[in-house]
Amino acid sequence: MKKTVLILSLLFFGIAFNSNSASNADFFAGKWDMLIKGTPNGDAKMEAHFKIVNGKLSGTLKPSEGDAIPVTQIDEETDAITIYFSAQGYDLNVKLTKVDENNLKGSLMDMFETTLVRKASADYFAGKWEFLVVGTPQGDVKFTTELSRKDGKLTGELSNLAEPNAPKIPITSIEEEADKIVIFFSASGYDLDLNLSKVDADNLKGTMFNMFESKGVRVK
Repeated sequence: MKKTVLILSLLFFGIAFNSNSASNADFFAGKWDMLIKGTPNGDAKMEAHFKIVNGKLSGTLKPSEGDAIPVTQIDEETDAITIYFSAQGYDLNVKLTKVDENNLKGSLMDMFETTLVRKASADYFAGKWEFLVVGTPQGDVKFTTELSRKDGKLTGELSNLAEPNAPKIPITSIEEEADKIVIFFSASGYDLDLNLSKVDADNLKGTMFNMFESKGVRVK
């Protein structure tokens, strides 16, 4: 019995740790304007681009001139990261701490003040959409939604066009990648997911429940 409790405890803490790491990675992922002040060559500006690969952060640093510099390692803490890379024959690191949702602050090699500001970008998935799910047991189904971002995450509700007076269907969660979203919701007693990938500026394509062909069109 004690052995079983120990195993369950270890599993719980392992899950909690992985979940926390993923959450941190989600915050740091994206593009940032990076400024390193007072280097021997003056202030240095770069674009930092971080993304999640196999559950871990990776990225590149793009100087204003020249090729992108690969980030060789990123150490993550609750509200901080340390970035390792090589430039001009030197192995360097930048330690950064979260200031707020859009700003990081720290130093290069504990010497040169460094700041990162999240780049403003168009929020592709936010806005009004019409979804078509083809060939369900109830026939083709059309939904409309307006996705909005709250506390950094997309949220919204689904309206069935065939039942305009019916209560809206809450979206329980949305998972995002660069050009893809998965929308989770419940309908007719089933937990469902709508898996859609970007086709172009105004169109999505994918499946519902990995079974029914689905499309999304931006409503303008």
